[in-house]
Amino acid sequence: MLQYNICVTGGAGFIGSHFVNFVHKKMGEKAKIIVYDKLTYAADLSRIKGSDVIVVEGDICNTSHFLETLRRYSITHIVNFAAESHVDRSLTDDMPFIQTNILGTANAIECATRFWSDASEGFRGKKLIHISTDEVYGSVLLEQLPATEQSVLNPSNPYAATKAAADQLVIGKMRSDGLPALILRSSNVFGKDQNPEKFIPKTFQAIKENKPITVYGKGEQMRRWLDATTYSEIIWLLLSSPVVGEIFNIPGKEDFTNLELVQLIRAIYKEETKRESSEIQFTIDRKNHDFCYHISGEKLERWLVTLDKNIEYRKISDFIASEIKKS
Repeated sequence: MLQYNICVTGGAGFIGSHFVNFVHKKMGEKAKIIVYDKLTYAADLSRIKGSDVIVVEGDICNTSHFLETLRRYSITHIVNFAAESHVDRSLTDDMPFIQTNILGTANAIECATRFWSDASEGFRGKKLIHISTDEVYGSVLLEQLPATEQSVLNPSNPYAATKAAADQLVIGKMRSDGLPALILRSSNVFGKDQNPEKFIPKTFQAIKENKPITVYGKGEQMRRWLDATTYSEIIWLLLSSPVVGEIFNIPGKEDFTNLELVQLIRAIYKEETKRESSEIQFTIDRKNHDFCYHISGEKLERWLVTLDKNIEYRKISDFIASEIKKS
């Protein structure tokens, strides 16, 4: 039976913690989970449900500490969620993004290559999954052909540019050293315990505090949405499969403009609480704001067919209703 000693970098973050909780619930003692996290403002250890999950505070840019962690826990699998991810922050200060997203990824894949190459079995039974984003393709409109895994990367902001650079580093390591890795590029992700700086929880917070809901420009930017638990299941299926050396787009199933999504949240709030929500306040649009991210999921769908696996995608309206009921 394959041993799973999984190091989840950024595992105290939003998507990382969903993945940790999913694997812990599914595998129990069959998988040892080590959360390796710098514990910045975006991390929250209360998101992690398993009491036996091991937490190591550390920076993936620290070569000696990260390599020692891989050795200490005999890590067989790495899922790299560690990243600075908020576009607005990257527009005012891109250095943390360069540090974590580029240099951190470079260090993580170098440490993994070095550690696994030294093992008697080499890369056998090992895998690294690098979590990327659909933003590396730049803006692609719904009426255009969707971006595929072979499309040219065309990032439009410092965050997306650092993620594109990280992708290229992983690709180079797969080709030059045979690192058993995958790159996943997903749509926008929603779910519980997301940082309040992000669009959906920020809207919830405004309604809760009876403050105006701010929307960039006219709110016409289109986004596709993917549930964090669904994404976690897909990541696990790929991690536990023999597939390596590939890139997969992971699109959601629902498209909304930012304005449509805010209006949906307001409508569900009124339906659930019988009260009116905050008004919408339009603000100056973000600099070089990508209009739409349109990616193809055909490769993923073909692969899931080979597994005879039907993935259930949670509707964003169901999530919104559940969050409003809890509040």
